[in-house]
Amino acid sequence: PFSALIAVACFAIVVRMTRYVSLGSLTAAVVFSTGNFLFYLLGDREIYGFLFSVILLLAIVIRHISNIKRLLHGEENKIGKGNPES
Repeated sequence: PFSALIAVACFAIVVRMTRYVSLGSLTAAVVFSTGNFLFYLLGDREIYGFLFSVILLLAIVIRHISNIKRLLHGEENKIGKGNPES
């Protein structure tokens, strides 16, 4: 639960600062996975939670490949701005 709470907080902070939901989602996935890894190392959780978070991270990255490309090219849509193609 702590990893999830920290990930949600990071999502909110990144989206608030950048207005990119995709960047917030990717950041939250990395933070969630990192948190689970740290809790696993500290002996607070079993390996299964960490493995689940890695699978979730990979799924989110794969799902956001097009967003990552747009972010790298400066073409990603921000919250509150309409689609420039419409």
